[in-house]
Amino acid sequence: MIKRTIISALLLAACTSTAVAGPNCTCRFQGENFQIGEVACILGQLKQCEMKLNNTSWRTLSEGCPQAQLQRSPPVQSTDTTADLRTSALHGG
Repeated sequence: MIKRTIISALLLAACTSTAVAGPNCTCRFQGENFQIGEVACILGQLKQCEMKLNNTSWRTLSEGCPQAQLQRSPPVQSTDTTADLRTSALHGG
C-alpha cells in the first residue's frame, strides 16, 4: 500500500512539473529565442514552439509559409509636358 502511494505521488509530481512550462523555456532557431506559442517560418514550413514532455519542440502547422503580397497598380501615365516638348524639339516637331 505504501509503495503504491509513493508511486502515485511520484507520477503526480512528474505530470504537474511537465505540464507547466517554466518562464525560461524557449525554442531556438538560427540563434533566436522563441517563446512557447510563437510561430516562425522555418525551412519553408510554418512551425509553432511548444512543450513536448519536458522539452521545447517545434510543431509543424503547415507546409509552406504565408507571404505578404502587394497588388500592382496600373502604370501611371506621365503628365510631364516638358518631356514631350523636348522630344518634339529633338525630332524637328
